[in-house]
Amino acid sequence: MPAYYSVIRYVPDPASEERINIGVLAFGDGRVRSRFLRHWQRVRSFAGPDRDITFLRDFAEEISQQTDGQLALPGVTVSQPLTEEEVRRIASRWINSIQISAPVGALMEPDELLEDVAEQFLLEPKPRSRPARGRDVAAGLAVQSIRQALGRRLNERAVKHLIKPHLKVSGRLDDHDFDFGLQNGRVYTAGRGVSFEIADDDLETQLQLTLFSIDDVRRVNESLPLAVVVLPPSERTARYERFAYSVQQAGAELVEEYNIDAWAERTVQALSPELPLDG
Repeated sequence: MPAYYSVIRYVPDPASEERINIGVLAFGDGRVRSRFLRHWQRVRSFAGPDRDITFLRDFAEEISQQTDGQLALPGVTVSQPLTEEEVRRIASRWINSIQISAPVGALMEPDELLEDVAEQFLLEPKPRSRPARGRDVAAGLAVQSIRQALGRRLNERAVKHLIKPHLKVSGRLDDHDFDFGLQNGRVYTAGRGVSFEIADDDLETQLQLTLFSIDDVRRVNESLPLAVVVLPPSERTARYERFAYSVQQAGAELVEEYNIDAWAERTVQALSPELPLDG
């Protein structure tokens, strides 16, 4: 069975036709696979300082959830998967800032084709050797992104008053320490940081504690937005996939490093009507 691929491109100004690749699609056996950039610095620089690229990350997340993409988790199904027919329709009609190239045939199997075209068309910065980062770094990245998202809506005094680097949230059995959140009298959102870059004896304890905290809080508060910001391992492992699935089953959002900015913007936007205008 023949396989095909398309390249997903960001075109800030369709009139100029300047573009940058942000993702690829491969299909050929009734299923569509996707791969998107993990690092968006080049795209941000390409877009320029006056353009917000949050919508591109939101688009990447949505398409990944509708395909056999990088966010697929065991046991999680998507109600409206992207089809080959839809890819071809989009490729022929979209002419705005996000465009999909016409499908090109290849002799590879779809899975192999996806890896090949991702390596060819998605230019990622070469990883630099760096020390493994801990869960405090994950939490710090979340706080930084939330601060930036709030700063686009509230004054500096209100932002400082709302952001809590550490806070306690009550569950049915105990009070739980969360690594970050928003609070002004009541808690608006809370989250924990987790790092799989440091696979020491303490990691399993942190994973279990995180899941217990989420589950216990959910027993008394079903609507509080909860998140787990994760620095994933360099290669996905069965333990990581189990944890990611368990987080969602417990009622929290799993946020990988590449998607922190989009998550923060989406979270703050959803909470905006409830947030105070000043400290």
